[in-house]
Amino acid sequence: MGIKQTWVDSLLRKLYDISRKFVDLKFFDFQKFKYLLLGCSNVGLSWLLYFLCYNFVVQKQNVNIFLITISPHIFSFIASFIITFFTGFFLNYHFVFQKEQGDKRLKRKLLKYFLSTMGSFLINYLLLKLFVEQLGWYPTPSQMLATCIVTVYSYLAQQKFTFAVRTKKTNT
Repeated sequence: MGIKQTWVDSLLRKLYDISRKFVDLKFFDFQKFKYLLLGCSNVGLSWLLYFLCYNFVVQKQNVNIFLITISPHIFSFIASFIITFFTGFFLNYHFVFQKEQGDKRLKRKLLKYFLSTMGSFLINYLLLKLFVEQLGWYPTPSQMLATCIVTVYSYLAQQKFTFAVRTKKTNT
């Protein structure tokens, strides 16, 4: 573990200990706490990027790319996803699940992360289509709600698939 990881892990541990004084965290071990805290940071970045892209980059207008027209809420979702895909992987790989793997499998973990986040991407996309285009809800709150719904799937996919630890079976 590098100096930065030690510093960040120490800070996260202190925050966890402080939180335990105010809230009963018996169902939240340290790993879940780190996933929640760092995940919320990444989600906050995602929402900020979505808001900025939707309101100021595409200015609530359709985006034409070659022969394809993309609605502004979907374009903003894709743009924010591309950036937060990498920040999410970095945070999970280095700070949430770091004790359970070696650096030898970085490419494999990145591929598995990509596959599991494609599930999140698809669910989020479908929810945005439902909320904005079918129910007529505002795009930014719709994206926020969709993200909250997808978070449970995302944690389970990261824990059980992307960063799962293989245990060797012993013959008895």
